Amino acid sequence: MKWWEKAPMVISAIQCNYGEDSFENLRKQVVERSFNTEQLLHLTATGHWGYFEEARDGKKLDAYLAESRKHGIREIFYFNVHCVSVETIEQHPDWAQLTRDGEPVRAYDVQAFVCLHSSWKDHFLRELASLCSHDIDGIFLDGPVIAQGACYCPACQKAFREWITTVKDVPVDPTHTIFDATPLEMTEYKVATMEGFMKLAYETVKRLRGDDVLLYINNSSLHADVTGSRTRRLEKYVDMLGSEGGFVWVNRNTPIWTISAQAKLLATQGQGKPAVIFTAGDSKPWSYYMHTAAETGLYYAQTVAHGANVWYGIHGAIPQMETPGGARAVEWNRFLTANPDLYHGSKQEARVALVWSQPSANYYASSVEKSDFTKAAQLHRDATRGDHTAAFRGFFEILTREHVQFDVIDEQSLTDGSLDRYELVLLPTVACMTQAQADAVRAFVERGGKLISTGDTGCFDEWGRETGPKLADVQGIGKVEDRVAWTLYGGGYQRSDRDTYVTEHLSWKLTPSANAALRVEPAEGAQVAAEYCVQMASRYTSLPDEWFPAILLNRCGKGESVFFAGMLGEFFAGSGNPDAQRMVADAVAHMSAPLVETDAPSSVEFVLRRKENEFILHLINATGAMERPIQKLIPIDGVHVRLHLGRPAQAIEARTGCVPADFAPEADGCSFTLPRVGDYEAYIIR
Repeated sequence: MKWWEKAPMVISAIQCNYGEDSFENLRKQVVERSFNTEQLLHLTATGHWGYFEEARDGKKLDAYLAESRKHGIREIFYFNVHCVSVETIEQHPDWAQLTRDGEPVRAYDVQAFVCLHSSWKDHFLRELASLCSHDIDGIFLDGPVIAQGACYCPACQKAFREWITTVKDVPVDPTHTIFDATPLEMTEYKVATMEGFMKLAYETVKRLRGDDVLLYINNSSLHADVTGSRTRRLEKYVDMLGSEGGFVWVNRNTPIWTISAQAKLLATQGQGKPAVIFTAGDSKPWSYYMHTAAETGLYYAQTVAHGANVWYGIHGAIPQMETPGGARAVEWNRFLTANPDLYHGSKQEARVALVWSQPSANYYASSVEKSDFTKAAQLHRDATRGDHTAAFRGFFEILTREHVQFDVIDEQSLTDGSLDRYELVLLPTVACMTQAQADAVRAFVERGGKLISTGDTGCFDEWGRETGPKLADVQGIGKVEDRVAWTLYGGGYQRSDRDTYVTEHLSWKLTPSANAALRVEPAEGAQVAAEYCVQMASRYTSLPDEWFPAILLNRCGKGESVFFAGMLGEFFAGSGNPDAQRMVADAVAHMSAPLVETDAPSSVEFVLRRKENEFILHLINATGAMERPIQKLIPIDGVHVRLHLGRPAQAIEARTGCVPADFAPEADGCSFTLPRVGDYEAYIIR
């Protein structure tokens, strides 16, 4: 077993140096604040920019490593592979990523992105080899990145022509130059470039150090491949998957469960490898202003509850840790150090799977959030299409609020046998599917599985070319007549007589329509559970006479399907409509037996994990004062819990402040009451 697989890592990352003594940083931040690992940037940094040069940095690195070894700290060296200074570009102009107009692409407005096809790569490989001669425990590559709108340098012009004339199984025009490239061609070229670069880096490190050194990067996760960093293609060239899910640009619209979603997907894509969530202590984008204590605790709790390692970084001076947010991080570090068995070696217990589709994000329609490496963008959108990213987020929120225990899987999981583990699979506008993936979903339903899908699911191939609905026979679709959009906000309704398990608990027979939908005719045998009206001329006119199916219920083999013709996940992500949530929740409850039943409010996330012969239950309380950033979390009194574990539970052990009352074993699990749920609670059930 490799060292990074033996126990959870709590990684300190001091992301700048403005004259501080690095050995003091080691003592004051890493050791005294209970981190067990360091991602080391400050030793070689000038300001916020750290670059390694063997001739300049080798001896001081050895001295620092010797000191950190005295304290039992694992050292992972930070290696910048995405940008260099403008002065360096002036000395090496061929290193720069260029726009179509030949201008260098700026990183953070003051640095320059480096081109992975330029001679900079040779410089990188030399320094990487030198770094491997030191007694480091790991290497973190910050990047690599191909910026949006790049790169059109001469090296990339040549590399693109070589790629497009030799690539197989990608629909390209081999006569294209990089200046003619379609969005699909540019995306796949970036992905291939990134894969080639990481293959070189991985092979260099493993040739020189074997499995002694941990190598990882900040993988792209839950957004389109706008930088080329496709996690599934890079997984084999890293020892751990990482995501900047905790670099939170927190504002009133920030989703509560961003980190949980990232960690769940990395658990699937890592195929057994560990994961790490990078959390900035500072409230992005303000480097010298820290998160509140409540926000900080929320990020820690979501990271560790979902089985990921902690990375906690500050982009300012060490005294920033004396803020409430910094103090909360230290409390968490000490708790994790005292309770490693809660977080090591467990897996999510789930009967339900929510699908993230990378092709749908890339080639159907999706949104991209702003981050250090990406600009906010809307890809391939028109009014009648959905948004896979928004659909996924909407369904993720509904399942979490309903305390459903679920995995996040991806499009590759549809054909690798993973579906056999689940009772229910949800496809939130998973528009892009291969025929093999559609066939695997159909076979899953035919042998008794349950399916919930929405909108354009299965209507496009993996490259975004429209094919018609590949799952029509499963979904109960007889014919797709059109795509419709309600461009007048408030100008559309869903109508139902509330006589099905999906619609019986709706607040009223009329509820808001989604913003867009497929207009379909039902297949023979399919039941229409609700209807949409055509768009109204005004929200202050009478209801139209023309309606068409909104929800289809259908049997297929031994299984069943609920098809929402509208883009329901997108609608909920934007509106938070409670009846949209209710329909999904009732469908899930009908189609899958619960693992957790509770009367806790929907703002308390339950995470049930299995570890050998015991279960671990995490409760993450995000109940605040209807504000974001959250300033104070509100305790919840008298929470009743029933767990369905498949066998009687004999005992429960509290690791946090809330000790369960009236614990009672039951035939398939146990029940108990939690007198007062604080910010976070953790239990071992045996």
